[in-house]
Amino acid sequence: MKNLFVFSWCHLWSMGVGIGAPSYHHTINHYIESDEWNVFLFTADKTNLALKDKAQVYLFSLPEGIEKICMIPKWGFFLRTIKYWCYTWWAYKSAKKVLRNCSGKGIAYAYEFWGVKAGSLFAKRYKLPFITRFQGTILVDKKDRLIDRIKRYPEYNAIQTKADLVIMTDDGSKGDEVLKRLGNSSSLLFIRNGLDLYNNYRFLMENTDVHAERSKLGLSDNDKVCMTASRLVDWKRVDRAIYGVAEALKREPNTKLLVAGDGKELSNLRALAKKLGISKAVIFLGGVPQNMIYKYMLVSDIFLSLYEMGNLGNPIFEAMLMGKAIITLNNGGTGSVIKNEENGILLEEDQLEKLPDKIIELFEDEQKREKIAGGAFRYAEENFYTWERRLNIEEKNILQLM
Repeated sequence: MKNLFVFSWCHLWSMGVGIGAPSYHHTINHYIESDEWNVFLFTADKTNLALKDKAQVYLFSLPEGIEKICMIPKWGFFLRTIKYWCYTWWAYKSAKKVLRNCSGKGIAYAYEFWGVKAGSLFAKRYKLPFITRFQGTILVDKKDRLIDRIKRYPEYNAIQTKADLVIMTDDGSKGDEVLKRLGNSSSLLFIRNGLDLYNNYRFLMENTDVHAERSKLGLSDNDKVCMTASRLVDWKRVDRAIYGVAEALKREPNTKLLVAGDGKELSNLRALAKKLGISKAVIFLGGVPQNMIYKYMLVSDIFLSLYEMGNLGNPIFEAMLMGKAIITLNNGGTGSVIKNEENGILLEEDQLEKLPDKIIELFEDEQKREKIAGGAFRYAEENFYTWERRLNIEEKNILQLM
C-alpha cells in the first residue's frame, strides 16, 4: 500500500452535502476508495469528518468566530495570514507524527493553496514526491503589486511553490499562464474537470418530463427560461444575468431566470431583483443537489455564465452536455471551448449591453437556439470525460513520480 498525505482546507462539498462543486469530493474519494492507497487527511474543515470511517482524518480547530474576523476588509488579511501559518505548522507536525507509524512509499499532496506550505515542508523534510492541486486561480487579473502579494500571501506563495507535479484545473482562469508568469517551472498537468452525469445524461434527457418539472417551479410551457448555477459570490457576477433578464423582460414578458446556488451574495441579488421590479421573474433555487441541477437545466432554454474570470467550470460543461444554448463571456480561456454562433454565444466583456438582445434573439429564433444547443451537445460528447477518467489520468501521472 502507498501512503497519500493530503493537506487541505476545502469543504467536502462547496455548498453542503451533495450540493455545489464536486471536484474535491470526487478527488479525495477516488484515492480513499482505491485499494492502492492509505489516505491521511490533515484538514481544518469539519465537513471532512464525514470521511473518517474510510480514511484517517486529522482536524485542526480554530477559535470560534475567527473566520468572520478574517473577512473584515481593512485588516482581515493579516489574521488570514496568521491562520495560514497556524494551520501550516499544525499540519506539518501532525503529519510527522503519523509518518512514524507508516510503512511503504508516500506522496505529499496539497489540495488548494491552504495546504501547499505544509505539504512542501513535509515533502522536503522526508524526501517525498510533492503534488500541488489547484481548482483554478483568482490571480489571473492581479497586477502582482506588493500590496496584492501581501493581501493574498497564501495564494501567491502557493502558486509560486515548486512541486514535482502541479495539477491545475483548466477552468478558463488561465492557471497555466499564471504559473509561468510567477516563475513556477514545475511539471504541469493542465486538465479540465470531469463530469458527474456523463454516464446517464441520455437517460435524463429522454426521461425528464419538462412540463411536470416546470409546473413544480410555477413555470408554464410558454415561459422563456434562462438559468445560472454557481456559488453566489461577487466574482461569479450573477447580477449581470439579473440585469440582462430585466431588459429582456421589456420585450418578452414571459422571461424567467432560475438562479441555482447559495452564498454571501444571495441577499444582495434578491435586493437587486426587487429594486429592478422583477422579483416575480427571478426564482432563487438555493443550494441544489447535483441530480436536481440537471433537471433545472433541462427545463431551461438558455444557460448563462458571466463570471469575471474562469467561465469553464463544471456548470457550463454540464449545460453543454444537457444540450443547452450557452451565452457566456470571452474572458480567460472560454474561447478555447465556446465558438461563437457554433456551440454558444460568446460576448466580449465590453459587449455586455448586448446580453438582452442575445437572450431575445435565442428566444425568438428557435432554429438558431437548437443549432447552438446541438453544437454544445456534440462538443461535450466528443471532448469531455467522466470523473473516473479524469482522476485516472491524474493518478497515472502521480504514480510516475514514485
